Amino acid sequence: MTAEHAQRPQLWIVAGPNGAGKTTLTGKHFAGRVPVVNPDDIANRINPNHQGSRATMLRAGRIAIAEQQALLAKGKSFVVETTLTGKRELKLMQHASALGYKVNLLFVGVHDVQLSASRVAQRVAVGGHAVPAEDIFRRFSVSLAHLGEALPLVDRALVLDNSGLKRQLLLSVENGQLKYGSRNLPEWAKSAIPASLQKEASQRRAMRI
Repeated sequence: MTAEHAQRPQLWIVAGPNGAGKTTLTGKHFAGRVPVVNPDDIANRINPNHQGSRATMLRAGRIAIAEQQALLAKGKSFVVETTLTGKRELKLMQHASALGYKVNLLFVGVHDVQLSASRVAQRVAVGGHAVPAEDIFRRFSVSLAHLGEALPLVDRALVLDNSGLKRQLLLSVENGQLKYGSRNLPEWAKSAIPASLQKEASQRRAMRI
């Protein structure tokens, strides 16, 4: 743990469409180390057989908000896993920043909503939690649209593509400064990442030629 981490609490937002691989990423890097607030996990604790029940998810959402507020009040570092389809997470980033948190965004995307739905179906087949198909399709484009809104609100952001067998880093931004921009952005990323960042990445590559 760095001195900065010890002195300044951190909020990690692990975001992306359903089935993009958020839970796998969270489990690998954060589980057992930092508290994770995930409405899906909370819903499964409430009712393991909920199958995406709206009533269960609403209750889980309220519990998640309460857990976030408690951690913020204590100044504790924590992780939030989200599809980033509501404005609440954007407000959380702003609130945490105002409280002195370092806010980090890990956004994981896949190339289209059909792959998103397929990944969810594969998860359900091995006992994972279900998501209603209409929610998967509704959330996909909204999640991508909110990425552009989230980037200016965070201290550090990594945008990853998880369409293939291995996650690919597409974009790295820290304190508003571009650190890395892939030369081969998939279409979903071209639509989601602000044009100004894509242009800056292109100009940097041109200068290195």
